[in-house]
Amino acid sequence: MAMAEEDLGSFQAELFADVGRVIVSKLTAKELKFCLQAFRTLTTAETKRHSKYLRSLLKLWFNKHYASQDGVIADHLRRAICWCDEALYLPECKSQTE
Repeated sequence: MAMAEEDLGSFQAELFADVGRVIVSKLTAKELKFCLQAFRTLTTAETKRHSKYLRSLLKLWFNKHYASQDGVIADHLRRAICWCDEALYLPECKSQTE
């Protein structure tokens, strides 16, 4: 039996929350690097759909890891933050300038 789209969205939100708690509490530098690389593979639609959750993860990771990790992690953090910003706000900026 297939899940209704609403149920699937709710399920995904709960899964993201559970995964997020695990990710945040037990993340090594190598795992953080992979998470940040994967973050940039999300589509614009996926980023918008999970914007609040993703932005909270980025903020947490930035505050926890940015100054204490090597330059590679800092670079990946900056790139992920830029991707999030681009996915959320670039279409609006383009439409305002036209």
